[in-house]
Amino acid sequence: EKKILAAKLDLAIVQRTKPSQYLEYLPILEDELVIICPNDHPLAGKEVSIKDLKDETFIGREKGSGTEILLENAFLNFGISMKTGWICNSIAAVKEAVLHHAGISALSKYLVQKDMENQTLNCIRVKDFHFVRHFALVFHKDKIHDACFREFVSTCTQLGKEGMHNLICHGVCS
Repeated sequence: EKKILAAKLDLAIVQRTKPSQYLEYLPILEDELVIICPNDHPLAGKEVSIKDLKDETFIGREKGSGTEILLENAFLNFGISMKTGWICNSIAAVKEAVLHHAGISALSKYLVQKDMENQTLNCIRVKDFHFVRHFALVFHKDKIHDACFREFVSTCTQLGKEGMHNLICHGVCS
């Protein structure tokens, strides 16, 4: 969003957190986070309360990420704090850390679908909280956009959330 405001980017897909009055946001995708763990984790495959995760060590991504904010707020809503262990700079590193029992993590269902199907990783279902992120196509309201730009935005809008889901699953999940 900062790069769009500084005219360094024309368009981005962002997790919507704090909207800017100068930017246009078109919702395009809802992404569910799943709690991943090694197959031999005591909570693997179980449905638990978020409070049952209070003693678990979480493997996270960069500080201030939308995922981190969502998780911390969820824990705070239940009066507990989240214990973060490692901070990794890639999804692959997060998965490896979880596989090597450094902790559990929350990742996009799109990014772990194959791991679940292959039974490389397992998940912990949380019954009292649904971890959902909202993504939007974002661009500057006042910038003049060419025909290709407008056509791309129109295509994304016409696809809608279900179409974007199918597009992602065709590319990532297959």
